[in-house]
Amino acid sequence: MNVNGIILINNTKNIIMNRLKFFVAPMVAVMFSLPAMSGDLWGRQKTFKIGMAFNSLHINPVEIGYDKELGCTLNPNYGFSLGLTKTYFVHKQPIGGFMRFGIEATWFDITYTNYSNTVSFNGLNWDPDDYDYVYDYGNGGDYDYDYDDEEDDVPSIGNHQVDLAMGVGVSATFAPFYKMNKNLAALKGKIYCNFMPTASLLMQSNEDENNLSVAFVPFVTFGTQISWKVLSVFVEGRWGASNYKFLLSDEEEETTKNGGRNAGVRVGIGLSF
Repeated sequence: MNVNGIILINNTKNIIMNRLKFFVAPMVAVMFSLPAMSGDLWGRQKTFKIGMAFNSLHINPVEIGYDKELGCTLNPNYGFSLGLTKTYFVHKQPIGGFMRFGIEATWFDITYTNYSNTVSFNGLNWDPDDYDYVYDYGNGGDYDYDYDDEEDDVPSIGNHQVDLAMGVGVSATFAPFYKMNKNLAALKGKIYCNFMPTASLLMQSNEDENNLSVAFVPFVTFGTQISWKVLSVFVEGRWGASNYKFLLSDEEEETTKNGGRNAGVRVGIGLSF
């Protein structure tokens, strides 16, 4: 290889290294310069969260009261959540140097769940799309009646739930490695419990009609969050019960109420700032 080729290779390597430094250096600065970003261990009090949501909804008529054996359960396909929270510490100095109690404010919280067409009755799964009636006419023999033979003029929109909430709660934040080097000292854990007043919208497809229901649901969430500098991971459970009232129906009938009990888990990541 001649001298010009060697010079060209070296110049190319230098250009590549300079480009890598241009992109990598800011990321390294964010990850390893705690004082420059927050000023102290307790500086990041806000967290923007995004995660996966798994919610199940048990429904039964209000007239019969809550009964797992009489109602049906909507099972989730998938879901997601978005939220913004802030912790307001109630005392200036950490207890023992590593623990602080706080008030949790949830400025907005959105959860979407897409439910399967298969519902559960007392532990047994049933899919309306596969349903087939068999009638016995005695001397006439059996007569098979398949709903697929009927003309369905109403398109199925599936089963969906959207929850919009704000909330307040209490928390305890721990920094067990606060005496270690600055990178390990940035590791914190938090447990929290929130009360979440929620507007819950439920869209259902039942055989030949689509319904929209709305309810005010007082959710309670309990979870834990682990943070390291700007990065966080969280997992939480949520529970809430209310009566869902049908607002719209394809059939002209009186509106009905159905009791609904929500139970779910959310898990995801967050950015603390």
